[in-house]
Amino acid sequence: MFEFLTEGSALPNLHPALVHFPIALAGAALLFDLFSLVRRGEGRRSAVVLWWLAAAVGLAAYLAGESAEEGLGVLAPAVERAVSQHSDSAWWTLAGIGTAALLRSVALAGWGGRSLGWLGIVAGVGAQFLILRTADLGGALIYRHGVAVSKGAETAAEADRPAPPAFVRGDDGSWSWTPPTSGASALGPIFEPSSAGSLQTRVLPGGPGLRLRVTGNGSLLLPGRFSDLRLEADLDLARFDGTVGIGAFTAEPDDGVSFERGPEGGLALVRSRSAARDVLDEGGSESGGGRVQLVLSLVGGHWKGYVSGQSRVHAHGTLPGALRPRLILRGNGEIGLLSLRTTAIAGPPSHAGSH
Repeated sequence: MFEFLTEGSALPNLHPALVHFPIALAGAALLFDLFSLVRRGEGRRSAVVLWWLAAAVGLAAYLAGESAEEGLGVLAPAVERAVSQHSDSAWWTLAGIGTAALLRSVALAGWGGRSLGWLGIVAGVGAQFLILRTADLGGALIYRHGVAVSKGAETAAEADRPAPPAFVRGDDGSWSWTPPTSGASALGPIFEPSSAGSLQTRVLPGGPGLRLRVTGNGSLLLPGRFSDLRLEADLDLARFDGTVGIGAFTAEPDDGVSFERGPEGGLALVRSRSAARDVLDEGGSESGGGRVQLVLSLVGGHWKGYVSGQSRVHAHGTLPGALRPRLILRGNGEIGLLSLRTTAIAGPPSHAGSH
């Protein structure tokens, strides 16, 4: 969004250039408000102007931060959670500054009496605490996790690294699976057919990976139940005509979120509720068939989809209950399963219903 403004600069994006302005302006606005208490209203008009300037520049910093987040690529699980926390805190900080600006403006206009003016000052003090928390979380991204400095995000080469052989599960329920070329017997321990839909699958000989003949519409359930998670699928779609997706769903059969690639390569983040499907974000088109690496990240209300390490879709929301990952298939043809991986990002998952 703001890339043209950073051309020729060492800054990767505008966010680090903007974040200091709302901090300074909001601090100055609160000082003027406190000064007005001592000097019987003197400086109140300046405080209101400063609050609105802080809100305006804060909005610009927030939007620049959202744009910077899209360019980070696939992150390590701990970094993914830290980025989400920083983004959420920034949103509440912006809301706090805006609230202080609005209340102080109304008080300056003579509405609401002294009580509303005092409420505006309290909101301003609260905004300062939110600013400190957001700044601390942002500093942790740089100095603890090395985001935009060192290897906070995985490179394309790292995304291409081979997964551990066969099926490997960690103590937190995370797992990875790289099927052998002759892995017909591996399909049963990994997948559980969903009762919904008309999907039929058949294991085919040859490689690379495990090849499936797919007919109809439906999904294959994957092991484990999670709160926040990242689901990755490395697929060969050269001989498939249809839609492929990865998703996470609650105990309800069709209540969840999926990242899908359509028959023409179109990318979409979809929220499903019973029979209703709501496209939350679209990420353009991924041209051509062949090998495709899809990643769906659901962390702290932030829903993101990546293709080959590049962020393509992003939305926000909540899902109740433990989430069961799925591989979604709608169409006809052959699919090569090169690797699958699910990473638990927040808290220990429940293994009820996994196999």
